Order: sequence, then C-alpha cells, then structure tokens
Amino acid sequence: MRSHIGQFVLSLALVTIPTMHLSQTSPSPRPRFEVTSVKTNNSPTGPSRMVFAGGRLVATRVTLRTLLQFAYRRKDGSLLQNYEIIGGPSWMDRDTFDVEGKPEGEGRPIPADQISIMLRSLLEDRFQAKVHLETQELAVYNLIVVKSGLKMNLSEDQNPPTSSAQLAVAYDPSKTPPRGAIWTMRTPSDGQSVMLGTAVPIASLARQLQSPAGRGVVDKTDLKGLFDFRLQFSPDPLSASSAAVPTTDAQTPPIPSDRFGPSIFTALQEQLGLRLDSSKGPVEVLMIESVNKPSEN
Repeated sequence: MRSHIGQFVLSLALVTIPTMHLSQTSPSPRPRFEVTSVKTNNSPTGPSRMVFAGGRLVATRVTLRTLLQFAYRRKDGSLLQNYEIIGGPSWMDRDTFDVEGKPEGEGRPIPADQISIMLRSLLEDRFQAKVHLETQELAVYNLIVVKSGLKMNLSEDQNPPTSSAQLAVAYDPSKTPPRGAIWTMRTPSDGQSVMLGTAVPIASLARQLQSPAGRGVVDKTDLKGLFDFRLQFSPDPLSASSAAVPTTDAQTPPIPSDRFGPSIFTALQEQLGLRLDSSKGPVEVLMIESVNKPSEN
C-alpha cells in the first residue's frame, strides 16, 4: 500500500488505535456492513490500497491475507505480521480483490475497532472464513542494548503523546512524524527504508521492527521514556529471510551481506546501539481453519 509523496514512498505508518481483540466478546448482534461488494482484480500491477472513510471500507487490489491483517488486529491496534497468520490456501497471497463495505447511515463516524469487526463479518459471509487464535512457541528476537551503549536520544518532551497525535497522518518529507508515531518510507533512488520515530517508547519500536526482521521482537532493553530516532536499512527480502533462520551459536543472528545498504541487524547496532538476539517465546497466531474463494456480486 504505497503512494508517492515527495521524495519517498510511504510504506507503513505505526497506528496505535485501541481495538477489540478476537478473544474478547463482540457486541451482539455483531456489526455488519449493510452492503458489500467483492470482485476479483486480475490486474498484474497497480497500487494496493485499504481506505476507511466515513465508516466505509474501500480496498483495491488486496489479498485475503491483507484483509485478515486488518480484520484481526492486536490488542494495541497494530497489524498482524505475515508469520502470525498460519494456514490457508496458496491463493490467499496470490489472488487480489476489490472489496467495498458500506454501513448503514454512511458518513457517520465509526470507531476503528467496530470497522475491524464489520470486516470480520464480511470475511465470514463472503469468504466463509473460519479462524481462531492460539499461542505457539516460535522463534523471536530479543531487543537489547549493545555493550558499547545506546545511540538513541530521549525526546525533549517526555509527556505522553495525545491520542489524536497517534492517528495515521499523511507523510510530509519536510516534517517529522507526530509525537508517538513511527513512519517507514522507502527511498526510490536506492530502495532503502528509512524509519523515523518521534517521542516513541521502545515497545513501539520493537513492534515496528517485526516486519523487516521477519519474526516477533520482544523488548528486553529495560529502557524507559520516549525516544526520537532515524534508522536507515536495506529492506532486501533475501536478507530478511536469511537472517530469520535460528542460529546454533551464541544468540546473535547471522549478519547477511549488505547488498544495497546495511541490513536491519547491522543498522540497529551501528545507528541506534540496539541488537536483535535470537530466542524463542510464546506468540499468539491466527490459525486459518478453512476459507473459500468469494462468490462475486
């Protein structure tokens, strides 16, 4: 889901919106979109978008996995990572769809957690999706401070960010992220990723590192306070996949060769004074029991 804005391409913004967890009890009756539309998008190229406006869902050229990520968010509102969705047919990452959901009384504000529940209902109705949560012991990374010391700076303002500052906002290369937010952009010139954070707790940074690291990241730094940082690294998928292999010696993952810049592992150590150590831990995953291709309108 990228859009060209100024010098960078926006790839992901951290949005910490409280949302309802799958294991919690949903309101009865469950909220549903009044009108839904699902169509196969056979275009081999083009942007992928997921837009929520006025309670209405408009998704363009998205996979079923993407829909599941938005429908079953974590307790803190962040999206599930690819590795946290287990099972399902091969087409869930190959076939793309255009999906729309229109609520009753369109235009009225609808909380983010309710929209996620409405999307769950759509997936159950149109894709016959049956899923459940369970905890598995999986490979994770522990985030720790390197022996030479931290290279991040505490934010001058240590007051907790307001909730409004943590909403997704349009990226502007001339500005810094709003307090409490993390922006991750990709530079079109060399394809490197740049992660910017303003007044961010370490736990939020750990969550944001899960995608480029390829597995769960657990904050073991014991660092308190809010931090400002800039992290630049290569998003090379080969580096991410090779680095995700558990190690047999020590606890530090192998550092892959830097093809277009430092890997996420190298960049963390050199730029922020942090390290990712291989470990294992309980990870809550979304298990797909069954799902079918949707019947079109």
